[in-house]
Amino acid sequence: MGRIETRRKILEGAFECFSTSDFHDVKMIDIARQAGVGKGTVYEYFESKDVLYRQLFDYILETYLQQMREATVLDIPVKERIIALYETQIRLSMEMRARVKGLRLMEKIWSLKRDRPFQDIGESIMELFQQLIDKGIEEGSIKKDVPKQELQRLLAIGLPVLCHGPFEEDMDPHGRAGQYVEMLFDGIGTVQA
Repeated sequence: MGRIETRRKILEGAFECFSTSDFHDVKMIDIARQAGVGKGTVYEYFESKDVLYRQLFDYILETYLQQMREATVLDIPVKERIIALYETQIRLSMEMRARVKGLRLMEKIWSLKRDRPFQDIGESIMELFQQLIDKGIEEGSIKKDVPKQELQRLLAIGLPVLCHGPFEEDMDPHGRAGQYVEMLFDGIGTVQA
C-alpha cells in the first residue's frame, strides 16, 4: 500500500472514530485499529491527534469539493450539469448524515464555517457556478442579460435549500434537484423555439 492510500485510510479511520465520539475520548490507537494500521504508522503521518483532527477537516472539505467539481465537467448541457451538481450535494449531505452517527463531527464541521478552509470551499463553489453560467450563456441556455453575480448567488442558495430540508425516505434527489433547476430556468432561460 502506498503512502497516499495509507494516509487516506488513516483519515477515513479518524472520520469513523470522531463521528461517534468526542475528540478527547478518541485515542490514536482507536484510529489505528479503525484504519487497519499500527499506532506508529499513524504517528508517521500525523505528529499528533490535534494535527490529524485538523487535517481530517481539510480532507473532508477537499473530497467534497472534488466531487462537486466532477459534477460540473460532465459532457451534458449546463442545465443538466447544474442538476448534477445539486444531486451531488444532496447525495453527499445524505451520506454525511448517515455516516456521522452521533453528529459530533458534523457539528464541528459546521462550527468551522467562519474558518478559512470553509471560506475557500464557498469561493470554489461560487467559481463552479460562474463557470456554469458562462457556459450556459455561451451555449444559449441562459440569457445574456441576466446579472451574473446575482444568478451565481441564486444558484448557490439552492445548495442548502435542497440539502437541509426534511428528507423523506423515498425522496428522489434527481426529482428535487430537477424541479428546482426547472423553476430557475423558467425565469433565466432563453425562449426555445
